[in-house]
Amino acid sequence: MIKAEVHSDDHVFEIAFDATPWFAQANDDEIRALAACEWGGDAPADDVARHFEDTNLEIAGMLAYLRSPAIRQRRDPPGFECHVDPEQAAIWLKTNRLALHIALASRQE
Repeated sequence: MIKAEVHSDDHVFEIAFDATPWFAQANDDEIRALAACEWGGDAPADDVARHFEDTNLEIAGMLAYLRSPAIRQRRDPPGFECHVDPEQAAIWLKTNRLALHIALASRQE
């Protein structure tokens, strides 16, 4: 399991979820982009959360809330932020995509 969390900027929603299914279908470039943004707080991590919109009712609810007219019409409408646990991601990569794990680890040194 690769722990992840997503929350709306106003913290109305705070959702913990398993990001493993995203990693299983992601290509190396998508994972590199996620690692490059330090596993969260940027567009590649947002894509991880969006991946679960059709399978995770809590994430679907948060995204529907953020798209609602009442929220979109605010002067400064909230967005959302997602973070993936980097240690658990590294363990998964070491087991499932060793070459990518080695490449990412060498970049960090």
